[in-house]
Amino acid sequence: MDARKLKLSLVALGLAAFGAVEAQATDLTVLNHTWQVTHPYFRSNCWVAGFNGGGIKAKDWVFFGGIGSGNQFTWQFSDLLNPNCRHPIVHYTFALDGEAPPVGKALRERTTRIEFDTSVPVYTIEEGNLPAIIGVTPVDADQDGDDD
Repeated sequence: MDARKLKLSLVALGLAAFGAVEAQATDLTVLNHTWQVTHPYFRSNCWVAGFNGGGIKAKDWVFFGGIGSGNQFTWQFSDLLNPNCRHPIVHYTFALDGEAPPVGKALRERTTRIEFDTSVPVYTIEEGNLPAIIGVTPVDADQDGDDD
């Protein structure tokens, strides 16, 4: 087996072992590779009307629950954004269990910005033990891992 096929097989095996969920129309998956529970927060300029009770501003972080250590969660994000929004931006950050929720600008190493495109079947964000975001697929919009 050549090195490329071996690498692809190992990636596929790793995702299978991690319990990867099959992607649907523009899913956003967060993989928690940390040793503790993380709490995902999102903000966007394009939430659908009435989302989360309405009244959410583009700079407001919205709490999306908790992801256990070594687990993942997938949201069908295309259902959460206004389909008429011309340039949807989704920001992601996370807090560790027991930490206060983010207010305003979140920690740089725990934040990414995605120029959301419904033609992309799945976005994947990986959290690691620094704790920090260790990967975004496809890469974050400005490729520096932060929300600016």
